[in-house]
Amino acid sequence: QSSEVILGFEEPYLFERELAFGFNLYRTTSDYNSAYYEEIRTGGEVYIRKRLFNWLESRLSYTYEIIDIANVDPNAPLNIVLLEGKTTTSRVGLNLTQDTRDKMINTTRGHYTNLGLDVAGGVLGGDNHYYKLELRGSKFFPVAEFQEQVLAVIGRTGVVDSFGDSD
Repeated sequence: QSSEVILGFEEPYLFERELAFGFNLYRTTSDYNSAYYEEIRTGGEVYIRKRLFNWLESRLSYTYEIIDIANVDPNAPLNIVLLEGKTTTSRVGLNLTQDTRDKMINTTRGHYTNLGLDVAGGVLGGDNHYYKLELRGSKFFPVAEFQEQVLAVIGRTGVVDSFGDSD
């Protein structure tokens, strides 16, 4: 997978308030999904982020992307051959995050919880119509302070389903 953010910006203190505003423009190319095709995603995202309480952060975003299924192997199964071409996704997302980790890398204690809801299509337009609800969590327990050994429990669960005329 090759992922590249072409341009990204965030203003962390918009209108002299604790309100962040940002955007990202990106292009991602991957063939890890299958040896039969290549997936190219080109798009942009705008978002606002605000700390609701000392322990909870919210993020509201809008994303528009073009998904191109290209270089499909002629010997691929029919259901993959039928996916060839470009589709568009217009999506809004809401994320609520609680993060008490002591460090983002080499974490030794704390927890991280993220609840995300995405809705694409419908009144937003685009070719892909779906909703996704996902909960991610991790908890870090120090085992031995002097050796910085940590036990981590990490989990993720969710549901995604199409609606309307989307497959």
